[in-house]
Amino acid sequence: MEGALATRSPAAAWLDRLLERAVADGVADVHLEPDAGGLWVRLRSAQGWEEQRVPPGISPTEIGARIKVLARLDPNERRLPLDGRLSWRHGDRAADFRVATLPSLYGEVVALRVLQRSVAPPPLGDLGLSAVAEARLRTWLAQQRGLVVIAGPTGAGKTTTAYATLGCLDASTSKIMTVEDPVEFRRDGLVQIAVDPDHGLTFAGALRAVLRQDPDVIFVGEVRDAATAAVAVQAALTGHGVVATLHAASVEGAVIRLLDLGVEPFLLADALAGVVAQRLIPRLCPSCRVVERWPREFQEAERDEAGAEMAVSRLRPSGRGAGCTHCSGRGMVGRLGIFEVVEISARIRTALLCPDAVAELRSAIAGEGGGTLCAQVRKAARRGEIAVAEALRWTHDEGAGSLT
Repeated sequence: MEGALATRSPAAAWLDRLLERAVADGVADVHLEPDAGGLWVRLRSAQGWEEQRVPPGISPTEIGARIKVLARLDPNERRLPLDGRLSWRHGDRAADFRVATLPSLYGEVVALRVLQRSVAPPPLGDLGLSAVAEARLRTWLAQQRGLVVIAGPTGAGKTTTAYATLGCLDASTSKIMTVEDPVEFRRDGLVQIAVDPDHGLTFAGALRAVLRQDPDVIFVGEVRDAATAAVAVQAALTGHGVVATLHAASVEGAVIRLLDLGVEPFLLADALAGVVAQRLIPRLCPSCRVVERWPREFQEAERDEAGAEMAVSRLRPSGRGAGCTHCSGRGMVGRLGIFEVVEISARIRTALLCPDAVAELRSAIAGEGGGTLCAQVRKAARRGEIAVAEALRWTHDEGAGSLT
């Protein structure tokens, strides 16, 4: 491990094994959460959450201190939240971990996001997009002009979709640059920049510098603030292709979020080419899923469809499927991508120029295919791909026409 301490204590050895397992098993997040009884480790992967107690002989304080040293943070600072990153290597395996600490009642909570260096983004055609949605993305990228926003919550696979989209371009004939925090996929042919706010390199500052490098296409790892949003829109308006991720629940939410960040409606109407809203939902194992009645909530939502009872998959009270050898007893195998892809039409642009007419904007987006995530989640549950409980969780705000 890069930057490892010279002397390996029991806590250090335990942490090394934990990080090695996280990388080997494809874990997405590692959470260390203290309570009155000690320290919990919670691991989130495509199969859901798994938790276990840290052995009594391992010091939670020492674990936290070692993580901070590896992430080049102050190990003695336990009163304030800290953010950093650490690099891990073992043999031919390597990964980066984004680190965030937070003081709590019983000690520090530590969250580590695992960024696998060795994992390559899948081809665009393997994401599960419809043929129409995939064609739209390819067209937007081929034009190399305008802003394409990929929206969703944390862990929804936004960066994976962005890199799969960039993979449609020939890096030998186009100059492609990325600004990220941190760089999640390392790809030959791209100029990739990791922001470093501690040393003054912010998203907005890096993006301004990138524009002076004459790029054709720019990927912005996350639009977090007004300054980044303004530069991204300006880049799209000056003839660049821009792909950016954004935390928003839906296509409509992404547009409103950009307006909330201070982007002028007339600029957004001209710059925005399209929006992708997406979710990743645990996929039930096809070998051990079971059948239950179609819930009343979905019967009412799809009352126009034939059949009041539909064969769907369910979860056991434990929160997992029945479990079998195929899924190693987890009941889940990977995650299913749910997408809605909306092109910014003339009607949407007209609605954007009347920012007070929220109903008109919502109607215009719906007319281009927006607001369909809930329906797609229900259909996935009906096909037995995801659990009813998961579908209910993602569609509880159906009345608003979006997922929250």
